[in-house]
Amino acid sequence: MRQNRIARVVFLSSIGAEKRHGAGFVDGLARIEQRPGAAREETGTALLHLRCGYFMTNVLTDLEGLRAGWLITVRPLDDPMPWVDPRDIATVATLRLVAGDWTGRPVQAVPGPAALTWTEAAAALSTATGCRSKRSRLPTRSSAPPCAMRAWER
Repeated sequence: MRQNRIARVVFLSSIGAEKRHGAGFVDGLARIEQRPGAAREETGTALLHLRCGYFMTNVLTDLEGLRAGWLITVRPLDDPMPWVDPRDIATVATLRLVAGDWTGRPVQAVPGPAALTWTEAAAALSTATGCRSKRSRLPTRSSAPPCAMRAWER
């Protein structure tokens, strides 16, 4: 921003970063948001923060587990959270950059089409694959017990 005199920047962040503390690993994004914010103050660059939901594609990081029918999370199974497709985030970012009708430091939520629990996400996977779902919990190994669902069975 400083060296290249960039007029507009879209910064990908997360829902919860606005809390600044108490949101777990999202607290790190809150701290990172401050860096371009300081450069924006010096340069006048328009800086848009996109506060996004949980990427739907994150479930693909454990393809082996998914193939075995497991959907693993450390979050409570029945705690709803917004799920978003990264392609929707890209569309929002692109349209905002091309529009060029904004200045300052706006924040835009990109929560996605629905807030789902992990139970509902497992059911959606079951529907998509045509297999029935079953839920269970993995044994704990730490103070933050991982939860798992038997997402589908053949």
